[in-house]
Amino acid sequence: MLRDLKAEIEKEREALRHSIEISIKDEMARVRADLEARVDHVSHELRKSSAAAKASTLHLQGQGLAQRGEFSLAIDNLTKAARLYIDARDETNAQRCISSVIENYLPKTNADNYKTFKLKECCDLLMKKLRKCNENGRYVNVMQVLEREMEAASGRHPQ
Repeated sequence: MLRDLKAEIEKEREALRHSIEISIKDEMARVRADLEARVDHVSHELRKSSAAAKASTLHLQGQGLAQRGEFSLAIDNLTKAARLYIDARDETNAQRCISSVIENYLPKTNADNYKTFKLKECCDLLMKKLRKCNENGRYVNVMQVLEREMEAASGRHPQ
């Protein structure tokens, strides 16, 4: 009887040990998943912050170039800045860059500069980003005006 009791106690101990091991493994898996989710979130936020910082630098550089009359280089910088602002979810500054390109700098660009500075490629990359993010048609008008200004700049003769 004592032997049976010891065997029963040992069996219960083993079952308890097994239950504890399973609980620990489950808790470790939950903690690991939670930690991975937090790391992913922080990584995403860092990518956004990095994109915003790069965009801000390009935005300022583009404005400086435009002030010096280097409109083709300004377009290059501002289209890159707009794409990065979109990645950073800063649509206000993205719109500012796009508006500057459309309203101020593409109209001052001629076909020679358009080709030399590969502005079609710059603007096409921006168009691709806008198409990708065009939820509920929010960029439709901007894309139409940008396409129209790109076409005009590509055919404009130097003065």
